[in-house]
Order: sequence, then structure tokens, then C-alpha cells
Amino acid sequence: MQNGALWMAFMYCLVYAVQGVTGKSIFVFAKMIAGGDFFTGFGYLVGSGFSQSPGAAQAFGTIWESTYGVQGASSVGLAFGAMGFLCAICFGIPLANRGIKNGWVADQSSKELPTNLLKGMMGKGEATECTRTTTHPANIDNLAFHLAVMAGLYGVGYVFALTWSMHMPQGVNGLGFGLLYTWGMIAGLLTRKVLDKIDCLHVLDNSTVRGVTSSTIDYMICAVFMGISMSDIQAIIVPFLTTVVVAAMVTYCLILWFARRMPEYGFERGLAILGCYTGTVASGILLLRIVDPDFKSPAAVELAVMNVFILPLIQIVYLNLPFIPTEGSIMLPVFIAYIVLMPMALFFFKFVGKRAW
Repeated sequence: MQNGALWMAFMYCLVYAVQGVTGKSIFVFAKMIAGGDFFTGFGYLVGSGFSQSPGAAQAFGTIWESTYGVQGASSVGLAFGAMGFLCAICFGIPLANRGIKNGWVADQSSKELPTNLLKGMMGKGEATECTRTTTHPANIDNLAFHLAVMAGLYGVGYVFALTWSMHMPQGVNGLGFGLLYTWGMIAGLLTRKVLDKIDCLHVLDNSTVRGVTSSTIDYMICAVFMGISMSDIQAIIVPFLTTVVVAAMVTYCLILWFARRMPEYGFERGLAILGCYTGTVASGILLLRIVDPDFKSPAAVELAVMNVFILPLIQIVYLNLPFIPTEGSIMLPVFIAYIVLMPMALFFFKFVGKRAW
């Protein structure tokens, strides 16, 4: 499991850097060819919108607006995040279908997408138990308990974000709420670790948690699309759409190449990070459930564990993104360094072998 999570972390750094360089290059070429008065650094936000989250991309954009006067940056970041969800669906679902038909998945019990998946509704007699009650229904409702735990962890993340925003230097302080999902995620990982240590992990039901995640992701996607200001996008519509298409295709090809050469569970891991690195962890989980509904592969757990490795590896990017609008930004050299070093790390740790599928 640790090897898979480390592979995902290296891939995250590589994909993030490639997306950022791709976006920056397209915006620079668009300004050279067609002219226009827009900030070419907008291209860097495709990496945040795709590989992080719409909230993170909007947070960086908001810092650029409030600190450096880059108008429309928050809407551009949010728009990249919204388009990332579409890319996850448009590239991920066909890939999942191909994987099942061609036998690329570890569990080859099915050769095509289930009919109930295509219809979205279970047939008569196909209903299954979706949750396991860990609380006594006469005392505490199971769903209410899990929602309360999630709300508590979110509250811990919120307090940390507030403390960060109040005490960190100008520019970096905006990352407090921009990375709110990260603080909540870390709180969740630590909580599971503590519960496991004290032998109380059984109070959490993974099926219930997944159900809440699946429900809330739909609301999040709707909220992201509703929050976009189209007037800020119209002036850069050509480089914006070009960046989305090219970055999505490059991400798809890059992940597919390395996933084919991953020694074990390459398809499941590749599909999961394709959804994650164009959308969020939730979209990665949703794609993974198509080919691995019972999570027999370790990919689902690795999507959570990978963040332990990602955070120290990518910190230099997170800390410098708020300062992109300044003169002499080191962001481009940093991304190029990741593009060179991450493949070397993948080969060094023997994560690249013979093509498996």
C-alpha cells in the first residue's frame, strides 16, 4: 500500500508540474499570436484547478486579486476546477469501460459495465445493503453520528485555517482557507489512526462515509459551476479552452503511460488518479468504483495515504504559487525541476517496469 501511495505522490507532482507548464505556455503563445491585455500566469491555475481542487484554485486566484490586483483570477481558478470535473468524466468513464472490456482490471468477473450502472437504478431484486449501523438506532442515528464526526473534523480544519490566516505573512495567509480540505483531510487521517490505536475504529462505517461523499460531491460540482463569473472568462476564452483540452489530454496520456508500467494494480491506480488529478479525490473514488466497486484493490486507501507523501514533496509549489504575479517568480523553474526529477524518482523506486496491459 505504501508503494502505491508513493507512486501516486510522485505522479501528482509530475502531473501538477506538467499541467502548470502547459497552461503557462498556451497563455504566453496566445498573447504573442493574438495579443490582448490578460495575465499569462492564469495558465498556472489549471494545475491547481485540476490536481488540487476548485477551492484551492480559487484561493490562489483570490490572493492574486487582493494582493496584486489581477482581476478575475478567482473566477478563472474556479472555472479551471469546474472544467476539471468534466474532464474526469469525459476521459475517465470511457477508460473504465475499455479496462473492463479488455481485461485490464484485477477483478475480471465482468466484461462490460453493469446494466444498473448504465441506467443509474438497481433492478428488481438487485438491491444491496449500503451501510452498516455502528450505533444503536434507539440512541444515536447512524447517519447523524457520521455526519457529526465529519462536521467535527471539518471544524478542526476550519479552526486551523483561521489560525493560519491570522498569523501567517501576507500572501501565504490566504492558503489557510484555500487548503481547508487539506487540513480536514489531515484531521481525518489522524483521527482514524488514533481510533485504530485504541481499538475503536469499528465505530466508523466505510460504506456510510462513502455514501455521504457520493452525495455531497454532486452538490459541490453544482456549486462550483454556479460560482463562475463568465464575464471574467470571456476575455480569455480561447487560451482558457485550449488549456483545458490540451492539459486534459496530456494528463491522460501521461498517467496512462506510467500506469501501464506499474507492477501491480496499475489500471485501478491509474484510473483513480486520473479522476483525482483532473477533479478531486472524490471523483477519483467514483471512477474507481466503476471497475472496483468493492474496493478489493488498495487504490482507494492509497488515495488517502498518498497525501502523507504529497505534502512534503509539493510544499515549495504551494508556498510559491501566491507570489506568481510578482517579478522574478521562480514557479516555472520549480515546475521544470519536478518534470525532470519525478520520472527519475519513479524509475529509481522501480515503479516503471514492462508494460502490463
